[in-house]
Amino acid sequence: MGTKKAEKPHHFIKIGDDKYRCSVGYSGVIADKKEGDGGTPLGSFRIRQIYYRPVRRGKFLDHFFSKLRYKFSFSYC
Repeated sequence: MGTKKAEKPHHFIKIGDDKYRCSVGYSGVIADKKEGDGGTPLGSFRIRQIYYRPVRRGKFLDHFFSKLRYKFSFSYC
């Protein structure tokens, strides 16, 4: 008899009226966060950095990139 692999729960980040799937720590979302507990802190935070694979950019990042305005501090080649 085979064993069924446990499915990971789905977590979401809400921005305005939109909801996007996201990853959290292996201990889930924790209100009383401590260093090394493997959890993701519960709360409202500014997004300071986004890591993504270019082939999976999708609707979430398109939302942010459409809001970017050119600034002289941006560099490009």
